[in-house]
Order: sequence, then structure tokens, then C-alpha cells
Amino acid sequence: MPLLPWLVGTWVLGLLLPVPLSPFVLGFGVAGLLLGTLRGHVRRPWRLACLGLASCVLSAAWAHWRTPHELPDDIARLAPRRWAVIAGRIASDPLPSPRGWRFEVEVRSLVAPWREPVAGRVMARYQGPERPRYGSLVHLEGSLNRPSPAMNPGEFSYRDYLARDGIYATLSARRLQVVEAASWSLLGTAIALKDRCMAVLSHHLPADRASLLGSLLLGSGASPIDEETAESFRTLGLGHLLAVSGAQILIIVEALQGLCLALGLRRRLAIPLCVGAIAFYGLMTGLPPSVLRAIVMASLSLLFWGARRHGRSLVPLLLAAWGMLVYHPPWLLDLGFQFSVLATFALQHTTPILAERFTGMPETWARTIASTLAAALWVTPLQLMTFGQLSAWTLVANLGAMLAIEVLTIAGAGLLVLALVLGPIGLGVGVTPFFWPLDWLLCAMTGSVDLLNRLPGASHHLAPLEGWQCVAMYGCLGLMLWWVRRAALWRAAGILAIAALLPFVRAPRPDLEVHVLSVGQGDGIVLKTPGGRWYLIDCGPAWDGGDAGERVILPFLRRQGVRRLHGLVVTHAHADHLGGATSLLKGMPVDGVWEGGQAEDGALYGAFLCSLLERRIPFESVKAGTSTRLEADVWLEVLGPPVHPWHGTHSDCNNNSVVVKLRYGRTSILLAGDLEQEAERRLALEAGDRLRADVLKVSHHGSRFGSVPEFLQAVRPGVSVISVGERNLFRHPSAATLTRLRAFGPIYRTDRDGAVSFSSDGDEWHVRTVRNAAS
Repeated sequence: MPLLPWLVGTWVLGLLLPVPLSPFVLGFGVAGLLLGTLRGHVRRPWRLACLGLASCVLSAAWAHWRTPHELPDDIARLAPRRWAVIAGRIASDPLPSPRGWRFEVEVRSLVAPWREPVAGRVMARYQGPERPRYGSLVHLEGSLNRPSPAMNPGEFSYRDYLARDGIYATLSARRLQVVEAASWSLLGTAIALKDRCMAVLSHHLPADRASLLGSLLLGSGASPIDEETAESFRTLGLGHLLAVSGAQILIIVEALQGLCLALGLRRRLAIPLCVGAIAFYGLMTGLPPSVLRAIVMASLSLLFWGARRHGRSLVPLLLAAWGMLVYHPPWLLDLGFQFSVLATFALQHTTPILAERFTGMPETWARTIASTLAAALWVTPLQLMTFGQLSAWTLVANLGAMLAIEVLTIAGAGLLVLALVLGPIGLGVGVTPFFWPLDWLLCAMTGSVDLLNRLPGASHHLAPLEGWQCVAMYGCLGLMLWWVRRAALWRAAGILAIAALLPFVRAPRPDLEVHVLSVGQGDGIVLKTPGGRWYLIDCGPAWDGGDAGERVILPFLRRQGVRRLHGLVVTHAHADHLGGATSLLKGMPVDGVWEGGQAEDGALYGAFLCSLLERRIPFESVKAGTSTRLEADVWLEVLGPPVHPWHGTHSDCNNNSVVVKLRYGRTSILLAGDLEQEAERRLALEAGDRLRADVLKVSHHGSRFGSVPEFLQAVRPGVSVISVGERNLFRHPSAATLTRLRAFGPIYRTDRDGAVSFSSDGDEWHVRTVRNAAS
């Protein structure tokens, strides 16, 4: 085995191992390194083994030392704090976001409510009208918090994402005061030029196309596009177009090389000019890991070019990846870095193998098809493990994109330079007609993406791959390419068919599952029967810019491989239970709906009814006494609302909630909606022993108006779970309610434990939480 791939592979493996930093570990690694370098005394296989062991151990120790850790003086130790004023310097390019400007701040001190020297960095969001400037020394006033962790299974953890860069706190700033203006810096100059480029694009193109071209040329961070357009690109596997990657860097490098040759520059002069140009371009994009990897690779390739040596194709990739992981080991977990390395490996390693098999067609077409197919083969397993999403039109979309991206990159960059040069002398208007062809091409691209998204098979959602499935798929891919090289195409096709079937190989899960999702201040409860039928009770709240149906429930269902819901129960028409219903019905087929029949005069309830009628989904108003058999030995019984609804109580809508009891074998769970004390007392009196349940989903988020002693005595839960939002305005759950619940058993809360999942084999319940904590 070649030495460089072996060392890089074992270094990567070491980064994943939880090996502590200690003198013994370091000594063990150094000993392996010494044995691996004794050429005359140790045979080659043993030397490779020792070098690999040393690389693995030393990388684990190195990662422990280099990975950021929260220090005692970090400002995050003061969070959460509703009001604080900090002094610090803006350390990143302020980028637009739905909630204002987003940027990093290098903290120098706490100004208020008391003065104290602190350190660290915070991710700040500022809602002011003027954009802050990189490098400015500012005072920021707002609320200080810890970033949100993952609260549902498989969910993205913003806290872990920021922690990989050494950021452990966020600041929602209401006021910003510039104490000292920014001084000159190279990064500041790159940001200013990027802003000027975006202003030029906005002047010569319509707003939506200017944002799209800016995203293609400078990255989605510099030029964010609307979420609907971004989602349409991601669905077809074109998300890489919206972020600068190796394709743009390669095109720019080739253009610079051609320009240097045309000008007759010597290679000794051309190389530093090209490296400096692409490094400055990287600063304009914000230097995400994928761009940094491409720049390092391009610089190494330019050095080979200067030495008039071609070098081995994979050497720049391996050295670039290794160097980045030595500098910052957490980049290994960055999805942009992972996809970038895989796609580049595919282009350099697999494209020549596949191109040889496309005989009888022009070389350019053969290489284009081969490179698209190679990238798809190597990226798909990771995409399935991360997102669980595929499109039948990915290859077609990427083939078209490869033809368009080169034109857009070269022409767009050239016109930008021309407009920047001619603009200050008053000739910028004359450049506008040259942008028209780019506008037509961008229109054609977005139109094609919209068309493909409307075709059957545009989006398939599967349960994300497990680790062994992903490894097995990559093993099959390597074996397939081995057979392709030997022209054994039938064997290669068989291996590829096995790999294609692996995502559908799932271990049976015969238990009943109940997932109380963390949706904020509201309810969203997912049921899965032993036979694999899925049901949902309530859809969580809505808020400015989104709702729990779109942001939490649909992603969770898709991660489980759910393609349709067999039933939806809406307990009552309050926004914290109905807010996500419209988004859910839009994104997931539903066979039928149960609701309580409370005609609320609200836009939210009206939109819900319109969605049901538009999609011709049958719905039924249920009352106490209704029951249905979901499948063998699984029953759903409705205990509320009463036949004669409540009137004149503290909250009639809450008291008329749909209350259901789910029974499987000898186990049961009671989902009490938002019942309050009046309804709880009557239900305890009328239902009696039918209320008895092993698990109780506590009513009304643990409000002081519910969970009365008579009701709890009738239920006698062994475990209670409260669906409640963190730091909610209602101060749920109340201390009195928690005291009464503790007398019956453990309490789980979605604001602290994250999603709480119960599974039953018919004899007993098993509980697990995202954050593994019970109160």
C-alpha cells in the first residue's frame, strides 16, 4: 500500500478515537514512529503497521490538544443572561440573515451590568438597519445565551457546530455602538471588494438572478438566496452550486494560467501571482473548509506546474486534506469538507476509469458524463447517511449544471472585473447589455430546476443510512470499480445492484413507539405501531418565519423513512397545537384526520380546514367513546371531549381537547391534550379505571390549571412527560404541578431532555431521551 494514503487514512481514524492526551499515549505513538522508520531491522509490512499505529495514536492526542475547549474566563459562563453589554471587535464578515446581521465578535470585556474582563467569542445577531463593519470595536447590548443543542433525534446541533470553532455563546443584540472604526486589513479589503461586486450584480441584474449569480461566484454566505429556491436546488442534488467549491477554483486557476501564458510571464512570477489571486478570492468567499481545501490543492498543483511536473493526481488532495486536519481537526466533521473531498476524489480517481468505458462518443462528452456519474457514486452514500434524500433527476441536473457553471463563472467574473474598472470612470452603463446573456442563462437554469422538481421522482426520502450501511456501500463501490477496471462489467453491475439495495435493508422494529418531540411551547407526538403504521398527534406551534411542522416534525418523519401518515389527531385549535398543520399537510400525505369539532374563528384554523378540503383528506369530529383498532393488539380510545362540550370554564377550548389513550398489550399511555382542572375532575369521576395508564403526557404543558390530585390519582402514571418550551413566557411547568407529579414517578421534560421516546413490547415501556437526563 502507498505510504501517503495509509498515513492520511490512519490519521483520520485517530481523529475519531476518544484517546486522552497523556504521556503514556504520546510515548506509545513515538515508539511506533521509531519502529516504523527502522528500515534495516523491521520488514515493510510491520513498518507500515507501526507507522499506521503511531499516526493513529498521535492524531488522537493531537486532536485532543488542538480541538477548542471552553476556558474558565469565556463569556459563555455568564449565559443565560437577559441583558448584558459587551465590548469586542467584529471578527467576521457580517452576513444578512432572516433576523438581521450575523457575525462573530472577539470579546474583550463585559461592560454591564458590571465590568469584568472576559474572553472568548460570541455569535451575534443584530437587527439594526445598518450593516456593521468587519474589524470595528463595538459595544453590543442584548441577551446572552448558550447556542441551541439538538433536541430531537438526528437533528442538527447548532451548539456543536459553533463549538467546533470555539464559540460557546450567542448574543441577540438590540443596540450596537461603534467605539472605534475598523483599521485597514487584507480581509477587510476582500470583504469591501465582495460587497462592491454584489452591488454591481444588483445594478445590472434583477434581484433574484443577482443573488443567484452572486451565490455561484462568491458563495451562499456572501449572497444568500431565498429558501424556496435553495430548497429546489438541494432537492436535485445541486446544493453545491450555491456554495463556491473546487469547480469555481479550478476554472479560475485555469483562466489565470492561460492569462499568464498569454502575457508571456515566467512561471516563477506567474505562480505567486496565481496563488495570491485565488487566496484573495478565498477571503472574499469567507474561506469555508471546502474553499480552503480547493485553494490548498490548487496551490500545490500550481507548484507542480511551476516545476514542470505533473505529479500523482491524488497527492495534492491527500496533502491538502491532511494539512487542514492537522491545523484544525474539527473540520473532519464539517459536511462541506466531507462532500468536497469525496467529490474531488471521485473526479481525480474514478472519472478516468469510467471515461474509458464510454467508447464511441466524443472525448469531451465521455469525460463530462463520467465525471458527473463518478461524483454521484461517491457522494450518494454520505448524502443518504446525512439527509436520507435522493432524486431520480440528479444526474440529468448535474450534467446540465456542469455545462452552465463554467460559462457563468468565466463570463460572470470577467464582466464583474470589467464593470469594476469602467464604473469609476462613468462607463459602467455600457456593460449592462453584456449581462443580458447571463440573465437568460440564469433564467433557463432556474426554469429547468423548477421543471425537474415537478417531475415524478424529483424527491425520494429514505431513513438515513446507519454507519454499517454507509461503510458497506463504499466497500461495494470500491469493489465495483475494481471489476470495471478489469472489464468485468456484469460483475460490476451486480455489485452496484447490491449497493443500491443496501439502503432498504433495515432491522425490524416490532415495538410500539411514541416520540414526544421537542417542538417548543406546544405538542407534537409521533406514534409508530409494531406493523410500521405512523400517526401524529398535534403539529406544534408556529412563529415568525416558520413553524414546527416544517422545521421539526417533517424532518423527523423523513429521517425515519416515513412517506405517509395513516392518521393525524388535532387535539384542539390553539396555535401551539395547530400551528404546523398546514406545512405538514403540504409536505406529507395523510390518510385521515380526527379533531374535536371546535369551530375557532381564526385564520390558522381556517387555513387548516382549507388544506384538508384542497387535498380531499377525510376528517371527523370525535367525542368520548370513540375507539379504533390501529392493528392487532393496538387500540386508540378517545376519552374526551365530552358529548356535551364545556362552556363557561377558564378555557373551553383547552377543556374540550381530544384526549386519547393508546393501549398495546399490557402497556398504555394517556395523552391528555391541554385539559384543565374542570375537565380533569369530571374525567376522573366518569372514566374511573379507564384512565389508568403507565405513561402520562401531562396536560397543558404542566400548567398550574391542570394535573389536579383527583386526576393524577385516577391515572397513577409510573412516568410523566411534559411537552414544554424552554424559558417560555407562561413559566410552564408550575412548581406545584411538578411536586404532585413527582409523587408518582420520574418526570421527563422536552425543554431539558429534548425529545422523549417510549417503546413498548406489550409488557413494559423503555424510555430514552436525546439528552439522557431525567428530572
